[in-house]
Amino acid sequence: MAPVARAPAFTGIFKYAQGDCQDAMTGRAPAEAVCTTQEGQGHLMMRMRLLWIVLAISGAGLFFWLLTLHPPGMAGIRPAPDVALPLKAGAPPTRLSELKGKVVLLDFWATWCGPCRESIPELVRLQERYGARGLQVIGVSVDDRSTRDRVPDMQKQLGINYPIVFRDDIPGMEDAYTFDGIPTLFLIDRSGQIREVISGYNPSQSLEAKVEMLLDESAG
Repeated sequence: MAPVARAPAFTGIFKYAQGDCQDAMTGRAPAEAVCTTQEGQGHLMMRMRLLWIVLAISGAGLFFWLLTLHPPGMAGIRPAPDVALPLKAGAPPTRLSELKGKVVLLDFWATWCGPCRESIPELVRLQERYGARGLQVIGVSVDDRSTRDRVPDMQKQLGINYPIVFRDDIPGMEDAYTFDGIPTLFLIDRSGQIREVISGYNPSQSLEAKVEMLLDESAG
């Protein structure tokens, strides 16, 4: 009876030299089918590596392309949601849409936020310098009922020269303007479009240059 041919054990270590496939454990050349299978696995692994490289390059290209469309700090130019802002005590609320023609900075902040307090002096200076040219800074406090009574003292302490409103007092405000942390600043141009959203406070962020650029634009 002819012996039954067996394929070499898969645990063997195969050497690929001069086109031969040799089991390093036995020194015997395995069956051609096994050798072909091992070569096929090598080709498959090579193709998989090439595929991952292509996918990585394509993914990186897509990432940088998206950055050109929406640079950091930008969520895409879009209309600013219209909300009713109680800017003056005892007076009817002013709708944000009524401020078209002005450059509006909506600053979301809180009394318990250190970076918020650090950012406010710059906003005070910008309002003083550019208010006559059409800049309107509006502070939107996210303080809840446990801390909102601290806001008047904070206004006096920091010399805030622009109106402060409370997010909780404005219907739809929380859903209309979303963010992950404070301070968050929404830059709205003269035509009522959100041009940039700035999260956090960075003294070197050149906010003044951005304000000047928006002020130099027409309402469109």
